[in-house]
Amino acid sequence: MKFASTRFALPIVAMALVASPAVAQTAGSGAGGETGMPGAAQQQFSDKKLENFAEAVIDVNKVTEDFSAQLDQGGDGDALRQEAQKEMIQAIRDTGLSLDEYNTIATAAQNNPQIAQTIEQHLREKQ
Repeated sequence: MKFASTRFALPIVAMALVASPAVAQTAGSGAGGETGMPGAAQQQFSDKKLENFAEAVIDVNKVTEDFSAQLDQGGDGDALRQEAQKEMIQAIRDTGLSLDEYNTIATAAQNNPQIAQTIEQHLREKQ
């Protein structure tokens, strides 16, 4: 389904905001400072984690759409980006995922078609 794929691709762009250096500092990086992303394509994720990721994708998309509209209306770009970033982080955490988990799953989905397919299935179920 093209719609689900398109909706899934948007948070990858929004993820750039979530993964910015300022957020990485506040998010913490776990023991040893590794995020686990280099081997993300080979990682296995529970179906529940992938379902939570799909929910986070939808919520992050909503934030992105809301703040894009405000930017289009001439709002203060830097202030709006900071507020959007805070809301995206909260939306991710509200699904039970950490920022590291969200980013790791997003990276894995880009590199592993099976993970991406499972996420897209969850997205279709939630629409």
